Amino acid sequence: MEMRYKTVLFDLDGTIVDSSPGIFNSLKYAFTEMEREIPDEKTLRKFLGPPLEYSFTQFCEFSDADAKTATELYRSRYRDFCVIESELFSGIREMLAELTDSGVVIALATTKPERFANRILAGLGIERFFTAVCGGELSRSERKETIIRESMRLCGVSNPDFAVMVGDRFYDIDGAKSVGIDSIGVLYGYGSREELETAGATHVVSSAEEIMKIVN
Repeated sequence: MEMRYKTVLFDLDGTIVDSSPGIFNSLKYAFTEMEREIPDEKTLRKFLGPPLEYSFTQFCEFSDADAKTATELYRSRYRDFCVIESELFSGIREMLAELTDSGVVIALATTKPERFANRILAGLGIERFFTAVCGGELSRSERKETIIRESMRLCGVSNPDFAVMVGDRFYDIDGAKSVGIDSIGVLYGYGSREELETAGATHVVSSAEEIMKIVN
């Protein structure tokens, strides 16, 4: 059976895994080590999606130097807890297996550093489903558009009409639009329907099963 999309790119946090416990705990560690007041939950949730250094400067008014230090502190803790404090969302493993069995090429496109992304995929036993893993570099903050474009290149995408980006935040939708591919916004992650629809998501779904139906 001919699939609607031949290549599916996935965001990680809020799309494949619920990594919020590890992210929040590592953020609190960084703030504590820097003797800064820990922000309220609403502010902490803003960190779910964009690159860390950007988040520290934009949401907490850190200087560039302090944002770099906070990011290093965050990662010093996160590297030890990124797997045990992450959990697959419902139906994800089954969806990835079904897509793979149908011949769909799957890739990861995340602003999370690749070493953490690979560790999480391996720790949760789903790394075999991914043809490519593309993440941000530890030394700088990557734009989502750049990461999506590189994922497409690694997967050999020649026709953008047959590729789709799946994510939970407007960064994912904006990135997909920038490279000219469709997008699927998921409501079970960290974004809202309003955020995804305002960003212009091609599709909006509530479950992993719905993603499979759209790809199919």
